[in-house]
Amino acid sequence: MWFPLTMNDNLDKEKVSETTSQFLSRFALKLVLVWGFVNSLVFIPSSLICHIIYAFLLYLFCSLLLDLCAAICKPWFPLDIHFDKPFLSNSLSDFWSRRWNVQAAKTLYYTVYLSICPNNQRYPQWRKLVAVISTFMVSGIMHELLLFRINGTVTGHWFIFFSLHGFLLVIEKIGKKVIKE
Repeated sequence: MWFPLTMNDNLDKEKVSETTSQFLSRFALKLVLVWGFVNSLVFIPSSLICHIIYAFLLYLFCSLLLDLCAAICKPWFPLDIHFDKPFLSNSLSDFWSRRWNVQAAKTLYYTVYLSICPNNQRYPQWRKLVAVISTFMVSGIMHELLLFRINGTVTGHWFIFFSLHGFLLVIEKIGKKVIKE
């Protein structure tokens, strides 16, 4: 899921393979931001602000890790971006489908969502909503398995988090449909 190969998707051609100088400047900026955020945690008394900084650190750490993998593979493989400015999202569906961990989103779309609702057929709306929830539940299970491998315990927090977001996306899709009508 994290391997940075480009899938044959014509919609994302403009996002593929940035120049080396762009990559290095973005990578250096992220390192400086991580250093600054980590050092600022000592001086911040508010737990809310600390949690916000932790959220940015999560994004920066994931992005740096994936950028490092991409840099190693870049000479041999065409590359996609991993994160597409997630802080500019205007909805949950925009965040999860186009901005946060693009490779994982594509992999889950091709393996889970399209298994329930293949592209070449028409399905009732309820089946598409079940496909969305199922995709997020599988993502939650994958996160739980990854963390189980790391620390040997299953908390269920990630499964609940991703399942909740699946349901929130369904509510968002229904809300958009109601507003259009």
